[in-house]
Amino acid sequence: MLRRLWKLFGFESRPALRRSLRRRAPSFRPGLEALEDRLTPSGLTFHWTGAAGDGKWIDPSNWQEHASPHDNPPFGHPTLVFDYGNVALRNGVYQTASTDDLGASIELANLQIQGTAKAGEGSFHIGGNALTFDGSLAGITDTANHGGTDVVSAPLEKPGLVLPVTVSGLDSLKLSAWTAPAGSENGLTKEGLGTLILASSVNNAARGKTTVVGGALRLEGPAGVRQVTDNLEIDATASVADNASGQLKFTNVKFEPLSHLALAPGVSDTVAALNSLRSGGAVNLGAGSTLTIDGVGTFAGKISGGGGLTIASGEQILSGTNTYTGPTAVNGGELTLASAKAVQSSSGITVASGATLGLQGGLPFSAVPLTLNAGALDSKSGANVWQGAIALAADATVAMQPGAALTLAGAVSGSHNLTVQGGILNLTGHDAAAVTTLLNATLVVNGVAGAVTVDSGGILEGTGTTGAVGVNNGGILEPGSASAHTGVLTSGAVTFAPGSAYAVQLSASGIGQLRANGRVSLAGATLRITRAAGYSPASGTTFTLMRTDSADSITGTFASVPPGYAVTYNATSVILKVD
Repeated sequence: MLRRLWKLFGFESRPALRRSLRRRAPSFRPGLEALEDRLTPSGLTFHWTGAAGDGKWIDPSNWQEHASPHDNPPFGHPTLVFDYGNVALRNGVYQTASTDDLGASIELANLQIQGTAKAGEGSFHIGGNALTFDGSLAGITDTANHGGTDVVSAPLEKPGLVLPVTVSGLDSLKLSAWTAPAGSENGLTKEGLGTLILASSVNNAARGKTTVVGGALRLEGPAGVRQVTDNLEIDATASVADNASGQLKFTNVKFEPLSHLALAPGVSDTVAALNSLRSGGAVNLGAGSTLTIDGVGTFAGKISGGGGLTIASGEQILSGTNTYTGPTAVNGGELTLASAKAVQSSSGITVASGATLGLQGGLPFSAVPLTLNAGALDSKSGANVWQGAIALAADATVAMQPGAALTLAGAVSGSHNLTVQGGILNLTGHDAAAVTTLLNATLVVNGVAGAVTVDSGGILEGTGTTGAVGVNNGGILEPGSASAHTGVLTSGAVTFAPGSAYAVQLSASGIGQLRANGRVSLAGATLRITRAAGYSPASGTTFTLMRTDSADSITGTFASVPPGYAVTYNATSVILKVD
């Protein structure tokens, strides 16, 4: 078989091969192991010793084979082995530092760091020219048990492919020049239970994926320099530590169960999104750190620590239980909470102009302080309950999507206006907004509200207290509870515009009633009357539709009254009688 291979590559015999190699590499010594015993599946293997004491790759004396690394057609590209057990001692110094100063660039099959260090032996440091890896399996392996940090400061290149890096010994491995061209598909896969450190001074702008299969990945480059590719995937039990600001820089982060991402204290970084694969993952925000999200994602894991969270754009959904205590800022896009404890009461939320805090799932959310700085609160699905206090730092909006409802159980403070859109808003706390305007929405006041404007499609209900009420064309005032339609709604002055309506439902328990502490101007509003199922009041039965305090009066009349009823208008009351 070997003889056929010799002939295939142009040699008549094994001695002919040896003669050819002696001509190509004059430093080859006949007394060394036979070359064919050093062949790997991809080429030759070269073992570093540093015996020359100058740390130069080009010096054959620094290699156990007494030959500098080189390509060896037709056998392929070389594998370089740096073994602590082979390092020479020169002038009292172990020769673990080396520099690629080869005149011609070569492509490597593999770079291996291994062995157990001797006393006083420093870590390997490999620098110099760019190292290019060829083939899908070509990469770096560090299984050394030195206990320090091996460093590869030479630039690493693997055009269009993923660079596999395995760190499985006691050593950590630092790559201080791993990067990839903008728009390329380059990536990196970190394997093994050891620690890989990325600390490049040049942005990694590749579109490919950085995968942490096991162990730890630490990001320790200069502030503002991205160390990973567009996509970062952290597999089960693996972890990533972000130890300097700007190391992730718009990366899309995906988590497998039991995976972990940590921001060091004071670090600020931006990711494209947080996404859970098969639910899970954990993020720890160090004290004073800030993680900014600028994209679309769904995270079902846990966010903890003393840092804060900022949403810049897109929509980030949080569906897990989180315990981080830093501030939550929604500066743009939308933060959607799909867990009752997605944000804890120890972390206040601020929603800026044009941004939205979304609620979904029909949940009683934690009593988180919320500041609406011209932003919006949106109930997206289910009957949600917001138990925290709401501060209006500017005019703001509360919206309910079709079929959704929202209860505000905490106090609403601030002298700004609140617009309510769509769905049903239940107010059980104290609303101190200057004016609450209803647009195609129902406001049920069972707490305390300020002034209310009911625009077209809006309905004001409840048994609480409001300030002055204005009911515009197409708006409806229907005092009483939303379910039984009985009870008293107390208000300030009330003004009905033409085209508005006052609605009541008659039942054996009575009707809902308006009690105004101020003037009531009917101004041609329509009276709407319905009856509870099975209820038929006797002729002559009377109901008090509304009252005012003795110092004020009721002016105007209803534009129309349903057949079968008569209305009497007094200065301080309006009485309905069944014919």
